[in-house]
Amino acid sequence: MPVRSITGFRAALTGSGSRPHLFQIILRFPVLAASGSADGLVTLMAQTTSIPSDTLGEIDIPYMGRHTYYPGDRTFDPWEVTIINDETWVIRDAFQRWMSALNSHQGNVRDMAAATPADYTTDAVVQQLSKLDVPPLASYNMKGCFPTAVGAMELDWGTNNTVGKFQVTFRYQWWDAVSVNGPSTDGD
Repeated sequence: MPVRSITGFRAALTGSGSRPHLFQIILRFPVLAASGSADGLVTLMAQTTSIPSDTLGEIDIPYMGRHTYYPGDRTFDPWEVTIINDETWVIRDAFQRWMSALNSHQGNVRDMAAATPADYTTDAVVQQLSKLDVPPLASYNMKGCFPTAVGAMELDWGTNNTVGKFQVTFRYQWWDAVSVNGPSTDGD
């Protein structure tokens, strides 16, 4: 058992703790978004996100006035990323094209380029980085993701000394995790 003291705490806090501002996102848009130049920009312009939650449902079975619990099915919450918008609008345009291919604004139809999940999904990776120049501390690969919402971008005459941002919400099938300790999920 660790010594409960400030020196014990400092000794246990390896690397002075991980920093939430040291992260990157790697995302390649599907061909239907037709914006190869946006791929690398997401890594630079993704301002906020999160490591996905891990949720396992529960099955509650009543038995003679008592409840007994068993593990249920896993669920994956939507994943959100806040993007800084530059004056080319290349990233926002790519997300809007992606969503329009999934369901058009006027026709309410899917583009033929988005006929199968392989056409309209991609994998996205969020990595927690170290303060040192070493491989990522952890990588979470969101498998088969696609956007479900491109958020509003607020405009305001009274807003000075800032840049435009918007949020993108993704759905994905599952995530796989790898940390400095190796895989922590059963992914490929």
